[in-house]
Amino acid sequence: MNHPKIDRVIFNFMGACNLRCEFCYVPFTDKSNGNIQVWKKVIERLNFLSPRIITVGGGEPFANAEIVEFLSDLKNSGKIVHVDTNATLLSNFNVDLLKQCVDVIAVPIDGIGAVHDTFRGNNGNFDCVSIALKRLSSSDIKVRVNTVIHKGNFKQLKEIAKVVSLNNVAQWQLYEYMWYPSINKIEDLSEILIDCNLLKQLESIAKTKLVYAKGKERRNCYLFVSALGNVYKLNDDGNGYIQLGSIMDDKVLENIAMSINATNVRSRANIKMI
Repeated sequence: MNHPKIDRVIFNFMGACNLRCEFCYVPFTDKSNGNIQVWKKVIERLNFLSPRIITVGGGEPFANAEIVEFLSDLKNSGKIVHVDTNATLLSNFNVDLLKQCVDVIAVPIDGIGAVHDTFRGNNGNFDCVSIALKRLSSSDIKVRVNTVIHKGNFKQLKEIAKVVSLNNVAQWQLYEYMWYPSINKIEDLSEILIDCNLLKQLESIAKTKLVYAKGKERRNCYLFVSALGNVYKLNDDGNGYIQLGSIMDDKVLENIAMSINATNVRSRANIKMI
């Protein structure tokens, strides 16, 4: 079989999550999150695509009991392991143990205090993230902060930058999100950020590398595979998914090259390397 090489694959738990964020991009279509034996079989199939980076993301990875063993297996196989977490459960895990199996941990700051909590639909989540950042800052794990820009937090970006500056954050990513509820969308966001020179100001305050991820530049550069092996890509509008089939199907593996732009995937992966 002639398989494409896909630099980065996003392994998502699409069975369940411990939060219910209104803007969430994950289509929770799987009946469950499976178990580590199922996850290992999915990764075995993904290895045909020779991924360099595995991003493990939502639903919340640390809500799954066998997650550390799974991350350790990925790391020991030579993969670069990047985990997206909402930080609600990080206090249950030993940071020294995590640094042995994770290269990058990304946590969200989508506002200050109540603004973040409202956006995430979880009272107290901002405090969870703040505590997690302090714990991670004392470790050797590289930390990324992800911020989805919306109407509620746009005027707080400089405050968020100050929070970033107080922690050992290797990269701060601002996202122009593709699944916005219309009430949160900011029109002409790119022009606003660039025209007022805000990006340079924010980077200076944050004292770390700042990346601005435009929505249109992120389309056709994500390959999503669920914990049960279901393969997805974004639709052309970037506001939903198209299911490609099961990773266990040889034809799906062969056809990924026609569905995903491998060059765009590599470019996006390189941005995330910190």
